[in-house]
Amino acid sequence: DQAISIVEWASDAGILLRLFGSCGVFVKCGEKSSLLERNGRLPKDIDAVVAHRHRLALREGLNVRGWIENVEMTALTDAMRMRFTASDHTVLDISAEHLRYCQSLDLAGRLTLDFPTISTADLLLSKLQVAAPTSGDIIDIAALLCAFGLGDRDDTEISRNRIGDVVGHSWRWFKAVHDSLVSFADGTYQRDILSDAREGALIHRHALEILSL
Repeated sequence: DQAISIVEWASDAGILLRLFGSCGVFVKCGEKSSLLERNGRLPKDIDAVVAHRHRLALREGLNVRGWIENVEMTALTDAMRMRFTASDHTVLDISAEHLRYCQSLDLAGRLTLDFPTISTADLLLSKLQVAAPTSGDIIDIAALLCAFGLGDRDDTEISRNRIGDVVGHSWRWFKAVHDSLVSFADGTYQRDILSDAREGALIHRHALEILSL
């Protein structure tokens, strides 16, 4: 898999790089759930986050490996956001340590918690922050809720401490996470997902568990 190969190459080069986005969810869920494939949610491009101190080394390494850089984006963001395109037209989007979209998710000090993706809770939060989730976002969230329950670990569970820390310090984060999960708990979003009874029950239960934090 191209995405995993990039993370492994970066690791060998001493660069801290982890996957997120639809590609990260697909890799993280792995064989735990067939929900992504059943709903046609196969990633086309790659999203990754790099440690701030390693972003320039990553840029240099990707250029050497033949990836074509969007130099304008790099210049405009001081390499906090970078985009590269491979010869097969695969797009690699890089964020440096923070995921800044509808909300801002600080991943400083958290990139070593899992491999080759960011932690399960951070993957989920990166999707729940979206104010108007697309059908793809909804499928990704459902797959994570189906495959992982709430717990204390960062790699094999959805960390209750991480979720609680993020939503407990920001009203905007609380509102975004609450509104999205309510739509999973009450079945609104599940009507748009091809899932069986067992998967639906897991999604419902895990959404309620997070809402109860």
